[in-house]
Amino acid sequence: MTYKEMTATIFGLVNIILNHYKKHLLVKEEEEGRLKRHSLVKLLLEEERRLMRHSLVKLLLEEERRLMRHLLVELLWEEERRLMVSDTKTLTGRTTVGRGKKVDETLTGRTTVGRGNKVDETLTGRTTVGRGNRVDVTLTGRTTVGRGKKVDETLTGRTTVGRGKKVDETLTGRTTVGRGKKVDETLTGRTTVGRGKKVDETLTGRTTVGRGNRVDETLTGRTTVGRGKKVDETLTGRTTVGRGNRVDETLTGRTTVGRGKKVDGQ
Repeated sequence: MTYKEMTATIFGLVNIILNHYKKHLLVKEEEEGRLKRHSLVKLLLEEERRLMRHSLVKLLLEEERRLMRHLLVELLWEEERRLMVSDTKTLTGRTTVGRGKKVDETLTGRTTVGRGNKVDETLTGRTTVGRGNRVDVTLTGRTTVGRGKKVDETLTGRTTVGRGKKVDETLTGRTTVGRGKKVDETLTGRTTVGRGKKVDETLTGRTTVGRGNRVDETLTGRTTVGRGKKVDETLTGRTTVGRGNRVDETLTGRTTVGRGKKVDGQ
């Protein structure tokens, strides 16, 4: 074997060894990467389990607190029932029945029935029925029925029915029915029906029906029907019917029918 052949053989063997070592290193790196990924997955699973256990513990603690609160409420109810055996408390003048409902408080003049509903307060002159609805307040002259609805206020002359609807205000002369609809205002001469529709305004001579349609304005001599259509204007001598069509203009001698068509112009 010549020197060249020996050299080529040696280099060939070295190359084979190096390639095998490189393959070994690649396999080792892949194995290390796989192990790292496996460790990361294990850590994530552990963290998830820990969080789930933590959430479960929180839920158990919440349930425990709820049960403890429930037991505490039951204990308080039992204690309240035990204390309610006595019908009278002479020092405070307070008597309760059922679930702490106040019945008579002789020192304050306050009496309640049901769930804290006030019935009679002799010191303040205030009486309520139902759920705190005021019935008679003799000192203020105010009376309410239902859910705080005002009925009679003798000092202010104001009376309301239903849900705060005003009925009679003798001092202001204003009266409303329904949902704040004005009916009679004797001081201003204005009267409205329905939803704020004006009916009679004796001071201004203006009257409207329906949705603000003017009917008679005695001071201006202007009258309209329907949706603002002019019918008679005695001061200007101008009259229109329909949708603003002019019919007779006595001052100008011009007459039109239909949509502004001239018929006779004297």
